[in-house]
Amino acid sequence: MLRYTLLKTSAKLEGKNTAKAKLSSLDTADDTPRATCDPMAFQTAVTRSFTAPAQRLPPELLGEIFLHLQKHEPSMLELIELDCVIARVCTSWRHIALGTPRLWSSIDVRSDTVDAEKCLRRYLPRSKSCPLEITCDTAGQPGLLPLLCEHASRWQSLILQMSSADYRAVTPIDTPLLLRAKIFISDVVDAEHPGLLRFLQYTPRLHMLLIRGGGIEAAAKLSLPKSPVLTTLHLDFLDSPSSYSLASVLSTIRQYRKTLEILELGFNSDAAALSSEKATGGTMTFPELDFLCVLGVGNKLLPHISTPNLRTLSVDTRQATLPSVLLDFLERGPLNIHTLDLLYNFNGRSASEADIATLLRCMSRMEGLEKMRVNRCPVTEAFLAGLVWNMGVILSGKSKD
Repeated sequence: MLRYTLLKTSAKLEGKNTAKAKLSSLDTADDTPRATCDPMAFQTAVTRSFTAPAQRLPPELLGEIFLHLQKHEPSMLELIELDCVIARVCTSWRHIALGTPRLWSSIDVRSDTVDAEKCLRRYLPRSKSCPLEITCDTAGQPGLLPLLCEHASRWQSLILQMSSADYRAVTPIDTPLLLRAKIFISDVVDAEHPGLLRFLQYTPRLHMLLIRGGGIEAAAKLSLPKSPVLTTLHLDFLDSPSSYSLASVLSTIRQYRKTLEILELGFNSDAAALSSEKATGGTMTFPELDFLCVLGVGNKLLPHISTPNLRTLSVDTRQATLPSVLLDFLERGPLNIHTLDLLYNFNGRSASEADIATLLRCMSRMEGLEKMRVNRCPVTEAFLAGLVWNMGVILSGKSKD
């Protein structure tokens, strides 16, 4: 009922104003007396507000109600509505709203219908010392990232859409509260940059990191933030203009080997630069890894890693060497894989007897397999036709029943 009343009030107050118009009106209307208001009508309204049931609620409870009016992932437009409606119903509601920092701690400025810098300057101070959940598109707006970095010590969740020019301009910062970070880079990471995400210098609590880029040059530095508790890592550079060094990838993720539980690696499918790869320092063990997904030439990491507790494996079938690489991975040690995903459709290749035989040998190494997903194509048709399996296997998606 309260949400309905507030939305109805919003419609009356705002009409068809755009988000930008609302934000502009806030700059000139904050706490200013309505000089043209009829004094008698104003006094009557004040008297009625004192006797309203909502005014009898404790301020802390009313603040909690305001928090529950927000969606699970609040948008900037919703935050502006909060500013235009709840904070303007009456003076006491405004004091409660402005005195509830959590209301202003989730900020999303990806919409092109708002002035991102104005919104950040308006709402970041209201969040006071609360941990921040930031979603921001800084690409083409050089002033946004430095402004956000002023509050880096309070970042808890960070989603950034940025260009290489943005992170080049930022000096290393400490983010002691950061738990989750998703970075989407709109262009190619080149060799001139001192290190990707080098600006995230201190991240002691970071447990989830996702980086997706338009590409990464072979000579670029893939320096990632240090975290002793990172459990989830996604690196996706499938559109890279050239092959990236396998040794560089391994050296980058080595720091997380004791804690990683989910690992997804995707690099471009041009494997030419990997043919002469030097020794990578032996097999790297990930004792806690439960989920592994390798795309593109990410499959070529399999010979260099050990995952004794792996339960879910997703592999890219577009690489011609997959069957032999997968078999080698499975034979190097006992694994208890429960789910196998054969992604894509073997790049349209026709069935090879050697490939089919090797894949069938792979199946014999996964006695605990409970679920397998494959796309229908000539190779998988021939593979499944030769597969004798128990009734416990579940084939889902676009699979052969």
